[in-house]
Amino acid sequence: MSPIFGFLVDKTGKNIIWVLCAVVTTLASHVLLAFTLWNPWIAMCLLGISYSLLACALWPMVAFVVPEHQLGTAYGFMQSIQNLGLAIISIVAGMILDTRGYLFLEVFFIGCVSCGNLNYSAKQREEIKLSHAE
Repeated sequence: MSPIFGFLVDKTGKNIIWVLCAVVTTLASHVLLAFTLWNPWIAMCLLGISYSLLACALWPMVAFVVPEHQLGTAYGFMQSIQNLGLAIISIVAGMILDTRGYLFLEVFFIGCVSCGNLNYSAKQREEIKLSHAE
């Protein structure tokens, strides 16, 4: 699926829209796992598709915002942060699973995905930048 998603992202050029689609699909997958009795294969396949789409749309955006001579450092930094996040979240997820169970674990993942969407709009960032410049 990744090559097909990569082709679609390259053809449309709307990386942010594709990232948002991947995040919404990830959220839907975790909701299905937590609150339905559907076969988990459905949610897990949807989760795999959303992760493929996220990788195809998110990683190329680095080249849009980072100068070419710093791209290697930027990708290395992104990979390091991703690995750190995976390590920490895996430990926290294990602790939640051991103490609370799978439902609380899925609710934790739903919260993580939902909080990741809380970001300032371009207008809000501009207002903050102007207020700090004064």
